[in-house]
Amino acid sequence: MDVKIRFSFSKVKKLYSWEQGLYKATQEFLQTGVMSSLYLKDVVDEIHKSGRYMVITKDTAILHAQSYATIKEPFICYLYSQQSVHFFGKHIHHIFVFGAKNPENHQWLLSTLSYFITALREDASLIGEEAMAKWFKQQMQKGD
Repeated sequence: MDVKIRFSFSKVKKLYSWEQGLYKATQEFLQTGVMSSLYLKDVVDEIHKSGRYMVITKDTAILHAQSYATIKEPFICYLYSQQSVHFFGKHIHHIFVFGAKNPENHQWLLSTLSYFITALREDASLIGEEAMAKWFKQQMQKGD
């Protein structure tokens, strides 16, 4: 797979809601035009339809929507909150948000992000933009 993915990592002490987490996680890419604000609306709409299925472990959520026209460049945002935030009956510390430009890229990002979260549980050094980018680049090379 030969796609350039933008990465963002942020850390906060506390979130008041999952919505705040979504906006904080994506703020940089919203401001730089990597995605449009319509994508956030689509993610929120998707969460209202199937949000509980976006919780993949007891403390981790992957927020996304299949809204390709609102994405300029594929991206992954990771936000860590020291204090958990309530999300569909779970206490979430890790919020991942991603956006893709097409269905194939969406599926690959979702699948590979799930593997990344497993790897992150075993290796905390993967936290941060550079470490994430390196890990995903290695995964892309494996797929070639």
